[in-house]
Amino acid sequence: METLNWELTTGCQNIGGGCESCPSLWEYREKGLDYNIKWHRDRLADPCFFTTDALLFTVSLGSDLFHEDVPSDFIQDAFSVMNREHRHTFELATKRTERLAMMADSLHFSKNIAVGVTVEEQKYKFRIDHLREVPAVNRYVSFLPLLGPVGKLDLQGIRIATIGNEQWGLHRPCEDSWIEEIKKQCGEQGVEVMPDFHTYTYEKEV
Repeated sequence: METLNWELTTGCQNIGGGCESCPSLWEYREKGLDYNIKWHRDRLADPCFFTTDALLFTVSLGSDLFHEDVPSDFIQDAFSVMNREHRHTFELATKRTERLAMMADSLHFSKNIAVGVTVEEQKYKFRIDHLREVPAVNRYVSFLPLLGPVGKLDLQGIRIATIGNEQWGLHRPCEDSWIEEIKKQCGEQGVEVMPDFHTYTYEKEV
């Protein structure tokens, strides 16, 4: 399956944690570009015109569809496109999990949508709790333990996880023991650990 990006929003806002090392943020800074969030209604229909089935990374390059400044109706329109385009798989991640949970009842998470969150250290584990509030079949967590061990995890309702270290930006060190502890808890709780999401076959029946 072809892998493509669907950049519905560009720019973002540094909210700490992994954002400090976001490759997109560093690129914008180096080029002197405006990093303020922008949403692009002219891109909403793009998946309708792709000629082959694809795995679409929805807002993948250092932006966030659930940023507080993105209009709710734009998010709903994006989900309407994803709901209609059953032949594609849409992978969507956010760090603004409060808004994700708040809007969950107004969105339809069809089975071709995989929704996930990033956890960089213990204080961000609440994002997993917010993710559990989302009525999605395919939920995932991307663990990037950059700033310390994540501690005890409740992974109920999570299907898959990736675990990695920071290979860009600040290149902050990550202890092997932090990664091994996450892998152990994933194994104990039946969460499949993948080297990346490209190789995972999401459940897509609608």
